[in-house]
Amino acid sequence: MQHLHDNGDGTITDLNTGLMWQKADSQVERPFSSALRYSKDLHLAGYEDWRMPTPLELQSIFCELQVPSQKCQFFTGNSPWIWTSLQDNEFPDVAIGFNYKHGDMHKFIKEYFHLLVRCVRTTSK
Repeated sequence: MQHLHDNGDGTITDLNTGLMWQKADSQVERPFSSALRYSKDLHLAGYEDWRMPTPLELQSIFCELQVPSQKCQFFTGNSPWIWTSLQDNEFPDVAIGFNYKHGDMHKFIKEYFHLLVRCVRTTSK
C-alpha cells in the first residue's frame, strides 16, 4: 500500500509518519539562517507551521527518492543537498545537510554553504 499521498496543493502527506512535506524544494540554495527564515515564513496549502526537518524525518522519505520508481513522482527538485534542523553543539557555526542521492549527512558551515530547503509540518494521523 502506498503511504505517500499527493494532496494536490503542493504538499505530500506521509500516512505512516503523519508528516506533511513541501512537494517542491525551495528552488533557491540559501545559507542556514536564510533557510530557517524561509521555513518559518512559508505559507503553503493554508498552513503556517512549516519547519526544517530533522535528519531522521528526511531519512523517512529517502527510500522514496533514491530508487527511480513511481514513488519518486511525489517530490520534485534536483539538488542533492537539503538543510536539516540539526546544528552542531560543539561548533555553533555548523549545521547538518542531508544528501538525497546517497542518504548521507555532512557538516556545513552555516553561512558559507548554501543548500536547499524542503519544509515539513506535523499533522495528526
